Amino acid sequence: MFLKLRNGNKNKLENLLSAMTLREKIGQMFQVGFIGTKITSEISEMIKGYHIGGIIYFKRNIKSLEQISNLSNELQILSASKRPGLPLMISTDQEGGMVSRLVGGTHFPGNMILGATRNVRLAKRDGQAITR
Repeated sequence: MFLKLRNGNKNKLENLLSAMTLREKIGQMFQVGFIGTKITSEISEMIKGYHIGGIIYFKRNIKSLEQISNLSNELQILSASKRPGLPLMISTDQEGGMVSRLVGGTHFPGNMILGATRNVRLAKRDGQAITR
């Protein structure tokens, strides 16, 4: 992940990193999954005790867009209580096409279909729409 930092944000980031222990910095390199649609004691321990940097959602975590939005907010609040200013990176195993975890949202074609079109512009537009 690349961050575009403005001068003030760069100083904040440097201050945040300099205040972190080696254990916290190592924890930030891990992105973990968990079982369930709500915060579990295990994932809470990973955030509070091991300072993980991210969460990845799988089908087992997602019931609806509203539920996953609420879960994401709750996880961010939990993380912020331990390390203010350093949000979790939250992602999902969402490749498009046959691997589609999000329910109720817009579905995009898989990469094989996009590649078969040989249309770079179409692939770029698809990626931009997914990012938004």
